[in-house]
Amino acid sequence: MLLMVAALLPAGAASAACPQALAVYREAGGESGLEFTPATRQDVRNAFRLLLPGRRPLEGEVAWPRAGGQPEGRLAASGAQAGGALWHGAIQAIDRQGRIGPLPAADEDATERLILVDLSRALRSGVPGGAALPGIDVYSLSGCQE
Repeated sequence: MLLMVAALLPAGAASAACPQALAVYREAGGESGLEFTPATRQDVRNAFRLLLPGRRPLEGEVAWPRAGGQPEGRLAASGAQAGGALWHGAIQAIDRQGRIGPLPAADEDATERLILVDLSRALRSGVPGGAALPGIDVYSLSGCQE
């Protein structure tokens, strides 16, 4: 069912020539967004920020298992609110044909859509004042930082 829903979502407006490290995504039908940035740590292949209206960005990172497998995302508050993880879970890529796979590496072409598995539920229970929190865990490519 999830695969069918993802396949019906409109593709992002940005070109697939954007590297994953510079990709910008918008929540499907919502107000939140993701901005990927080059990772600064050796054990992290992708870094990102979750942008929520009227709030400080939440800092995220994607760690890849050494033996292969599904990359894991982690999201934490930044600045003075920094603390433990608000979310930890799988990040899955959805290509133009609706196939689900792992997140591309930072230097590979950005994927059309992302699923941050269970993100909205985790944030609703971990972030006070639920206004403008993501309502769905699917994000579509909307741009590329130059």
